[in-house]
Amino acid sequence: MSKIIKTHTVTNEITGEVLSSESQSITISKLDKEPPYVKMYINDIGLWQGLSPGETAILYQVSSAVDYDGIVSLSKYHKDKIKKILKVSDGFIRNTVTKLVAKHILLKTEAYSGVYKLNPYWFGKGDWKDIIEKRKAFVVQLTKSYGMPLPAGAVNGISFVDTFNNLNKHIIEQRQLSLLDEGSE
Repeated sequence: MSKIIKTHTVTNEITGEVLSSESQSITISKLDKEPPYVKMYINDIGLWQGLSPGETAILYQVSSAVDYDGIVSLSKYHKDKIKKILKVSDGFIRNTVTKLVAKHILLKTEAYSGVYKLNPYWFGKGDWKDIIEKRKAFVVQLTKSYGMPLPAGAVNGISFVDTFNNLNKHIIEQRQLSLLDEGSE
């Protein structure tokens, strides 16, 4: 971390006497370097995440409307536009969005209905420092929604990646247990 000290001095123009002086210390911290990345295509993300062609098509339409906060509003206007482009029903869009939420590609916002966040571990738009903060907030919200505690030291990107990976393992284990329970009945 670096410190810059900024001093503002007010002097009498005639006598040169210092009337007041105020110093302000500003601390500058370095951000982690942006990790290496490659351009990915929605179809490749779809294959990688096991999405159906319909889910991939909806993901493309949703991600193309993302703002710099990583937010997508699926208003009636946006849904009607998707229906027209893809020739699908409201129910198909609704079911597909639910599946994308279950796969952690989208996350419901807590405050607004029909408003989602794109997973910032797979999608980034804007400055790296902002993407880091979006990733942290995403994991915090995701862990809360699954009732998992956030580790006490989870303040940097690496801890959040570990937390995100642990959350995914937890969810997979819960699904496996659920399948086992269904099979034993």
